[in-house]
Amino acid sequence: MTKKMRFFLFLVLATFVFAFRHELGAVSTQAASPFVANPFFNSTVWERQVPSIFNRVATWLKNKFLAYLPPTMVIVKPPEFPQTPDFPELTLTPTTTLTPSPTITPTLIPTPTVEITLTPTTTPTATVTPTLTLTPTPTSVPTSTPIPTLTLTATPTLVPTVQPTATTTPIPTNVPLTGGYQVQNGVIYHDSNKLALNGVNWFGFETANNVVHGLWSRNYKEMIKQMKDSGFNAVRIPFCPNTVANQSISGIDYSQNQDLQGLSSLDVLDKIVQELDNQGMYFVLDHHRPDCNAISELPTIPGYSESQWIADLVTMTKRYEKYDNFVGMDLKNEPHGAATWGTGDATDWKAAAERAGKAVLEADSKILVFIEGIQNNPSCSNNGIAHWWGGNLEPQACYPLNLPNEKLVLSPHVYGPDVFGQDYFNDPNYPNNLPSIWEAHFGFLAGKNALAIGEWGGKYGAGSPKDKSWQDALVNYLDQKGICNSFYWSWNPNSGDTGGILNDDWQTVRQDKIDLLQKYARECHQ
Repeated sequence: MTKKMRFFLFLVLATFVFAFRHELGAVSTQAASPFVANPFFNSTVWERQVPSIFNRVATWLKNKFLAYLPPTMVIVKPPEFPQTPDFPELTLTPTTTLTPSPTITPTLIPTPTVEITLTPTTTPTATVTPTLTLTPTPTSVPTSTPIPTLTLTATPTLVPTVQPTATTTPIPTNVPLTGGYQVQNGVIYHDSNKLALNGVNWFGFETANNVVHGLWSRNYKEMIKQMKDSGFNAVRIPFCPNTVANQSISGIDYSQNQDLQGLSSLDVLDKIVQELDNQGMYFVLDHHRPDCNAISELPTIPGYSESQWIADLVTMTKRYEKYDNFVGMDLKNEPHGAATWGTGDATDWKAAAERAGKAVLEADSKILVFIEGIQNNPSCSNNGIAHWWGGNLEPQACYPLNLPNEKLVLSPHVYGPDVFGQDYFNDPNYPNNLPSIWEAHFGFLAGKNALAIGEWGGKYGAGSPKDKSWQDALVNYLDQKGICNSFYWSWNPNSGDTGGILNDDWQTVRQDKIDLLQKYARECHQ
């Protein structure tokens, strides 16, 4: 028999065996199969022996069949492994300790929501434009009071004053004095000459009138001359975004101010600045109210972002950079409440002031930046003795401003009993207890930084009986410390809690206040 015939026979037998075996396997698993009733298929011998015989025969036939196949046709089945092999568990021992890099968390400055707190002082009524009479009576004087009324929290139990040690970078004594304005050893220089700012505040641009007050009674040039004749050499002018936007104005007697006819807010400010320059008077601009209505805790409020605030500061800086009498920009009036110093979060007034200050100096490197304090701070601040809004510079000792000292003026605000009755005004040692409080709040920086009191004042005896002794004590303290820069609040008589340099007739001056301020200017030596 040939190999081909044998191969064919094996193939037929294999087919028969596998088919028949399949039928037998089905018998035991199909209960309904017709083979179940056949005794032949149900015998125990058949069930046990026949499958064994067939298995041996089938195996022999399979081996014979595979023996005649070419090697390339034989498929070797790979060994089967369990679904999850048991690999040995490895223990990894690191040879080097990895130290993670510090994570740098970016500081986000969302636009905060500022809550305006009503103050305990009397809220002034809205400004009305009086009838245009050359000799106004007191009843025709508008009663709007844009003076910042201060809400301060006094602590009943006073914590002993801790004198902070200033850690500000020492100011080099060999800084060359150049043109414009510069600070050296706490003294302001203008074109290399010492300058003491004997200033006064003239408000109105930040109110609903959008222009300085008093023009309903007088000519603006005459008032500027009267300021100069009274001993002032500088004016702090508050403004707000409406000024920058050149909004329409009210409260002017155009028969006395004919050259202001048809002008808007910023146009009138141009005229004021030009006249100050003509009469040899310095000026500082003060961003006073972001909504032209109330003093905010932070420089931003809903609807007025930090970028808008800085843009307004830069716009005003560039507008007046050509004037040699432009001393500087007060970045924000009276930070308080939520405002902090050196905390690194969205309430950090120090960080915001640094950003704004750098932008202003980039716009005009000849001028100075004026930066006010805050109210309270979570660290480096003795909050047990109440601070005025913008009056707390204690944190400067721990977290100094990152701005050039030769371009920086610190400008705290401080007031007396006419504005708010602080607990320390009732001290049995009053007013002799005041110098230590002022020293802790801002005075310790004298000689290290330039200081200019941005606002101070009162009715000087026409209100609280304690206010006169408060103002006298402050002048003596400033003289002794050599703090010779300040701006009295205010020229306007319509400041509800302080009154003004002018009497209510907008013509005559409070001579007792003038005498005090002239003594201060005469006796203060830097």
